[in-house]
Amino acid sequence: MGQHRVRTGLGIDAGDARDVVAWRDGSALTRARFLDDVASLSAELAQRAGQRWLLATESTYACAVALYATWCAGRTAVLPPNRELGTLAELAGDVAGLVTDRDLGPEGLERLAVFDARRTAGRTNFELELEHVGIELCTSGSTGKRKVVHKTPRQLLAEVETLEATFGELARDARVLGSVSHQHIYGLLFRVLWPLRAGRAFVDESAVDPARLVAQLSECERALLIASPAHLERLHEFVELDTLAPRCVAVFSSGGPLGRQAALRFERALGAAPIEVLGSTETGGIAWRRRRADDEHELWTVFRDALVEVRDGLLSVASPNTAGERWVTGDAIELADERHFRLLGRADRIVKLFEERVALPEVEARLVEHPWVARAAALVVERGGAQRLGVAFECTSQGERELAGLGRAAFHARLRAHLAPYFRATVLPRAWRCVARIPEDLQGKRNLELLRRLFEDLEPEPDYELAPPFVGTPQRGDSALVVELEIPLDPWYVRGHFEGTPIVPGVVQIQWAVAGAALLVGREVVPSEVLALKFKDMLVPGTRLRLELAFDDARKSLKFRFASDAKEFSSGRLVLAP
Repeated sequence: MGQHRVRTGLGIDAGDARDVVAWRDGSALTRARFLDDVASLSAELAQRAGQRWLLATESTYACAVALYATWCAGRTAVLPPNRELGTLAELAGDVAGLVTDRDLGPEGLERLAVFDARRTAGRTNFELELEHVGIELCTSGSTGKRKVVHKTPRQLLAEVETLEATFGELARDARVLGSVSHQHIYGLLFRVLWPLRAGRAFVDESAVDPARLVAQLSECERALLIASPAHLERLHEFVELDTLAPRCVAVFSSGGPLGRQAALRFERALGAAPIEVLGSTETGGIAWRRRRADDEHELWTVFRDALVEVRDGLLSVASPNTAGERWVTGDAIELADERHFRLLGRADRIVKLFEERVALPEVEARLVEHPWVARAAALVVERGGAQRLGVAFECTSQGERELAGLGRAAFHARLRAHLAPYFRATVLPRAWRCVARIPEDLQGKRNLELLRRLFEDLEPEPDYELAPPFVGTPQRGDSALVVELEIPLDPWYVRGHFEGTPIVPGVVQIQWAVAGAALLVGREVVPSEVLALKFKDMLVPGTRLRLELAFDDARKSLKFRFASDAKEFSSGRLVLAP
């Protein structure tokens, strides 16, 4: 492919063609390569009918290519909140097709690969229109339905220019590492758009795995870590934070509140606490803070060009990120002066769990879609010293029969499986209460205090708590099944196993295989033997992998295998009891 004249206004056309845009597996991806990839895919998109294209990629570099190619073709990118099959299927009806780097997507939806060696060279001259609706971000809304937020390239340009003006001197030539998804506005801005605009290289692969983070840091002289509070609050359990200090020049955190103790832990190790950024998909960045041990005020500093007010006790903001329109958030604040405020907490029913925004009405609406549930009420409860999602529900007549036959643990597991295609495993409900009637006051409104009392006597349910962290919809074949799993960052079953290097115990993996077998054969499974059992590699928290199952009818057994694209963790054969 040849050289391309690209006039985007977002910075990818600036600089030398030999500049490094991204790093993948230790190899540099140059600006010339990036422009070639954008031009090739853009030319393909320009020939396809349809304006709106769904973007879902595993690779951050692929996301960057797909996004710019979509824009340069004059199309609109639709960014789903995750890559789960249920979510993609829900959005498929209103888009022309799916742009992806993986073999995923619902049947009937046209799939366009980000990279295709069979394509000819792309156009040598294309230009991006900054005012068109360049992206639609799909997020949760307060009504329980997905909300679509429209952004133009100019709005995103304004945001990254603010980030560079505020933090550019600190960031300078640092390499950008990230443990957050580029499918969300925070990851998209900090891991893709800001680095591209500033000419700062980013690492393609996610750094959720602490060992991978350390390896990525060792490959660069200076680095920025773009992370979530949940990742940062547990990182010291897996890595000595002092070892990050020579190379990690700054840590960013967004998506939810970072605990003060975690912030000060980083201050002691790195000399400065993480930079916390407050914002949302609708508003973009609003303000930032960097805690200090000698400062108890914990004030947030408003970003330049943002105008903050208090309306009915809630934070109201207008900025270029909102196209100048004033937006009232669900955050309660107290102004210190016009550029600083104290954050008092959320005031609406959109909650943050493990930095994932969850609309409680959406959880309720999804559950009521199930034939076993008549009504549902979701709330945040304390369990095991941490916040979890709890659900009180009323059964239908069918649900009452199924509950009596299956028992509580299996019944709850089926409801979790019903929700799995729409929510990440870490935020699925962990506490359930079946009630004759959801508590209400005289006005017919739910009584939150009585709802909370339903969960005061929570006791562990071992069978339920070991339910596998399945994500997405299982893929079925002839006597076979493949289902993806995502191990939470701090599951209870790794504590003490082992000190310093937590791994998922073998007995837990076997129980997950049994649960997957039940999905395959359509009934509860009781293995009489486990044969040919092999544990080939350590399975650590934060890993995304798949369970592969194959049924042998002649032997009345199931072969199972836990593996990712990079490695195999364990395998064996379950012999079923008669």
